[in-house]
Amino acid sequence: MVPAWAAQALAADAKPTLTLRTAPAEARPGEYVVLEVGATIPAGYHMYALTKIAAGPKPLAITVDDTRLSPAGGWFSAVAPTVAFDARFGKAVEQFAGAVLHRRVFLVPSGTAAGSRAVSVAVAGQICDERQCVVFRENLSAALRI
Repeated sequence: MVPAWAAQALAADAKPTLTLRTAPAEARPGEYVVLEVGATIPAGYHMYALTKIAAGPKPLAITVDDTRLSPAGGWFSAVAPTVAFDARFGKAVEQFAGAVLHRRVFLVPSGTAAGSRAVSVAVAGQICDERQCVVFRENLSAALRI
Protein backbone atom coordinates (compact mmCIF):
# COMPACT_ATOMS: atom_id res chain seq x y z
CA MET A 1 0.00 0.00 0.00
CA VAL A 2 1.28 3.47 -0.88
CA PRO A 3 1.18 6.04 1.95
CA ALA A 4 -1.08 9.05 1.31
CA TRP A 5 1.86 11.47 1.15
CA ALA A 6 3.58 9.28 -1.46
CA ALA A 7 0.41 8.99 -3.55
CA GLN A 8 0.10 12.78 -3.53
CA ALA A 9 3.72 13.09 -4.66
CA LEU A 10 3.09 10.60 -7.46
CA ALA A 11 -0.02 12.52 -8.51
CA ALA A 12 1.95 15.76 -8.56
CA ASP A 13 4.58 14.16 -10.80
CA ALA A 14 2.07 12.53 -13.16
CA LYS A 15 1.41 14.78 -16.12
CA PRO A 16 1.83 14.46 -19.85
CA THR A 17 4.77 16.07 -21.60
CA LEU A 18 3.25 18.47 -24.13
CA THR A 19 4.80 20.05 -27.21
CA LEU A 20 3.67 22.54 -29.86
CA ARG A 21 5.10 22.94 -33.35
CA THR A 22 4.11 24.84 -36.48
CA ALA A 23 4.60 23.11 -39.83
CA PRO A 24 5.99 24.76 -41.77
CA ALA A 25 7.67 27.24 -39.43
CA GLU A 26 7.29 29.94 -42.10
CA ALA A 27 4.19 30.73 -44.17
CA ARG A 28 2.98 33.58 -46.36
CA PRO A 29 -0.47 35.15 -46.36
CA GLY A 30 -2.86 32.84 -48.23
CA GLU A 31 -0.89 29.72 -47.26
CA TYR A 32 -1.78 27.04 -44.75
CA VAL A 33 0.08 26.10 -41.59
CA VAL A 34 -0.48 23.06 -39.39
CA LEU A 35 -0.32 23.31 -35.61
CA GLU A 36 0.87 20.06 -34.03
CA VAL A 37 0.22 19.42 -30.34
CA GLY A 38 2.08 16.37 -29.08
CA ALA A 39 1.46 14.56 -25.81
CA THR A 40 3.65 11.90 -24.22
CA ILE A 41 1.57 10.22 -21.53
CA PRO A 42 3.29 8.75 -18.43
CA ALA A 43 3.60 4.95 -18.37
CA GLY A 44 0.57 3.31 -16.79
CA TYR A 45 -1.67 6.32 -17.46
CA HIS A 46 -4.13 7.09 -20.24
CA MET A 47 -5.35 10.48 -21.46
CA TYR A 48 -8.94 11.01 -22.49
CA ALA A 49 -9.64 12.03 -26.09
CA LEU A 50 -11.25 15.21 -27.47
CA THR A 51 -14.72 13.62 -27.53
CA LYS A 52 -17.03 14.90 -24.80
CA ILE A 53 -19.01 12.08 -23.20
CA ALA A 54 -22.02 12.99 -21.02
CA ALA A 55 -21.25 12.33 -17.34
CA GLY A 56 -17.84 11.08 -18.45
CA PRO A 57 -14.24 12.13 -17.97
CA LYS A 58 -12.80 15.57 -18.65
CA PRO A 59 -12.05 15.48 -22.37
CA LEU A 60 -8.90 16.88 -23.90
CA ALA A 61 -9.34 20.53 -24.89
CA ILE A 62 -6.98 22.38 -27.21
CA THR A 63 -7.59 26.11 -27.57
CA VAL A 64 -5.65 28.34 -29.97
CA ASP A 65 -5.29 31.80 -28.50
CA ASP A 66 -4.27 33.43 -31.80
CA THR A 67 -7.14 35.08 -33.67
CA ARG A 68 -4.78 36.01 -36.53
CA LEU A 69 -5.02 32.47 -37.91
CA SER A 70 -8.23 31.13 -39.49
CA PRO A 71 -9.11 27.48 -38.70
CA ALA A 72 -9.54 25.30 -41.79
CA GLY A 73 -10.98 22.25 -40.02
CA GLY A 74 -11.01 20.60 -36.62
CA TRP A 75 -8.36 18.82 -34.57
CA PHE A 76 -7.42 15.33 -35.76
CA SER A 77 -4.83 12.67 -34.98
CA ALA A 78 -3.33 9.99 -37.22
CA VAL A 79 -4.13 7.35 -34.59
CA ALA A 80 -7.71 6.79 -33.47
CA PRO A 81 -8.27 6.69 -29.71
CA THR A 82 -8.86 3.34 -28.02
CA VAL A 83 -12.44 2.80 -26.91
CA ALA A 84 -12.53 1.04 -23.53
CA PHE A 85 -14.94 0.59 -20.64
CA ASP A 86 -14.00 2.86 -17.73
CA ALA A 87 -15.36 1.65 -14.37
CA ARG A 88 -14.98 5.16 -12.88
CA PHE A 89 -17.67 6.45 -15.23
CA GLY A 90 -19.53 3.21 -15.92
CA LYS A 91 -19.29 3.63 -19.68
CA ALA A 92 -17.04 3.28 -22.70
CA VAL A 93 -14.66 6.20 -23.18
CA GLU A 94 -12.09 7.22 -25.79
CA GLN A 95 -8.49 7.38 -24.60
CA PHE A 96 -4.85 7.44 -25.65
CA ALA A 97 -1.80 5.83 -24.03
CA GLY A 98 1.88 6.31 -24.82
CA ALA A 99 2.03 9.24 -27.22
CA VAL A 100 -0.36 11.06 -29.52
CA LEU A 101 -0.03 13.94 -31.97
CA HIS A 102 -3.06 16.17 -32.68
CA ARG A 103 -3.03 18.42 -35.75
CA ARG A 104 -5.16 21.27 -37.02
CA VAL A 105 -4.83 23.23 -40.26
CA PHE A 106 -5.00 27.05 -40.24
CA LEU A 107 -5.01 29.62 -43.03
CA VAL A 108 -2.75 32.64 -42.77
CA PRO A 109 -5.22 35.35 -43.91
CA SER A 110 -4.28 37.67 -46.75
CA GLY A 111 -3.10 41.00 -45.43
CA THR A 112 -1.35 39.44 -42.42
CA ALA A 113 1.70 41.56 -41.57
CA ALA A 114 5.12 40.01 -42.10
CA GLY A 115 7.31 39.14 -39.14
CA SER A 116 7.84 36.59 -36.41
CA ARG A 117 5.07 35.89 -33.95
CA ALA A 118 4.35 33.46 -31.17
CA VAL A 119 1.34 31.21 -31.60
CA SER A 120 -0.16 30.33 -28.20
CA VAL A 121 -2.17 27.21 -27.44
CA ALA A 122 -3.78 26.11 -24.16
CA VAL A 123 -4.06 22.36 -23.57
CA ALA A 124 -6.21 20.94 -20.77
CA GLY A 125 -7.34 17.44 -19.94
CA GLN A 126 -7.20 14.53 -17.56
CA ILE A 127 -4.94 11.50 -17.24
CA CYS A 128 -5.76 8.47 -15.10
CA ASP A 129 -4.20 5.24 -13.96
CA GLU A 130 -5.84 2.46 -11.92
CA ARG A 131 -5.65 4.47 -8.67
CA GLN A 132 -6.06 8.14 -9.48
CA CYS A 133 -6.88 10.83 -12.02
CA VAL A 134 -4.89 14.01 -12.52
CA VAL A 135 -6.25 17.12 -14.25
CA PHE A 136 -3.70 19.18 -16.18
CA ARG A 137 -3.57 22.51 -18.01
CA GLU A 138 -0.58 23.95 -19.83
CA ASN A 139 0.04 26.93 -22.09
CA LEU A 140 2.33 26.29 -25.05
CA SER A 141 3.94 28.62 -27.54
CA ALA A 142 5.63 28.12 -30.92
CA ALA A 143 7.19 30.56 -33.36
CA LEU A 144 5.64 31.26 -36.76
CA ARG A 145 7.31 33.50 -39.30
CA ILE A 146 5.07 35.27 -41.83
